[in-house]
Amino acid sequence: AVVSTQSTGLDGAKVTDTTTTNKSEPFFFRKYFFQSKKAYFYLGSDPTKGVIAFCMSKGEDDVYRAALYTKFGTEQISIPKSQFREIGLPSLIRSKQQKMMATLLSGLGEQINPKIFRKTNNPDLQKELLVLEERQVCAGFKFGLVYATEGQKHEDDMFGNTSGSANWEKFLSLMGEKVALKGWDKYNGGLDIKNNTTGTHSLFTNYLGREVMFHVTTMLPFDSSDTQKLERKRHVGNDICVIVFMDSEDSYLPSTITSHFNHVLVVVQPVKTETEELASRYRVGVCWKEGVPPFGPKIPSHSIHQSEIREFILNKLLNGEAASLKAPVFAQKLVRTREALLSYFLQQFR
Repeated sequence: AVVSTQSTGLDGAKVTDTTTTNKSEPFFFRKYFFQSKKAYFYLGSDPTKGVIAFCMSKGEDDVYRAALYTKFGTEQISIPKSQFREIGLPSLIRSKQQKMMATLLSGLGEQINPKIFRKTNNPDLQKELLVLEERQVCAGFKFGLVYATEGQKHEDDMFGNTSGSANWEKFLSLMGEKVALKGWDKYNGGLDIKNNTTGTHSLFTNYLGREVMFHVTTMLPFDSSDTQKLERKRHVGNDICVIVFMDSEDSYLPSTITSHFNHVLVVVQPVKTETEELASRYRVGVCWKEGVPPFGPKIPSHSIHQSEIREFILNKLLNGEAASLKAPVFAQKLVRTREALLSYFLQQFR
């Protein structure tokens, strides 16, 4: 069910509030803890959070750092020595390491008793935490990009388009670069880079260090005998976020494209005028499924100029995917997976 929508108007104001995704430092564990002689590793069990892994260190740069691993996710903190103040602790906690741990946990906003932890020096735990971190660092992002022209109200019609208008081609050029798939050596979004079975070309971009591959319906293979367009739906239907380019004044119903996996839908319409051969402004509307928390950037009350549309949409897509992973359908699976993994750590390495 769609629980919220946002859309733009038509005036020509400037887009603001382009908030980007979370600020967690990538490869934090590898940089500051893995095989470090000044890092400490702990495992414990908390009545509320279950099994917990915790590591902390004081670097050569005089910065205290910690990483906390629970079934709900990973938290990081870095505190310069000049700002590090040990919090008041019960007199029973006398260990210097426990005081350091308590201060870092407090900085993370956690009310966890340091005494639940037991120190471990098993190097295999470090290897496991490194693997966990590498799995969490996304190699790239894949987003669907669907073309719809006037009068197309059914998903089979939209997925049946083999080409688009000049406005569609212009929009594609604003969003990314058309690349040949065969031999492609960057993030491929699940597309075939050996035998061209998923098309010969696709749309790719790099945004703030994040590699993005689009599943563009007009570039995916078309089979006239495939009345349901299953090959094209297989890719777009497995994207968390999808753009629908409405090349008309028609309205779009969020229920048009049906997929359990799609959670965020961004509808883009070119603003056509008599004075321009190709549109230079775009209306944008966004809707998302129940369970997805709100995410930025805010949709402006005006149409968006072509010079700003790429940054705005990519920000919205990246934040939309991060927000969607907090929805029950994804979050519950992640919690169960992490819970089992942390329990394994406790059994093997404590």
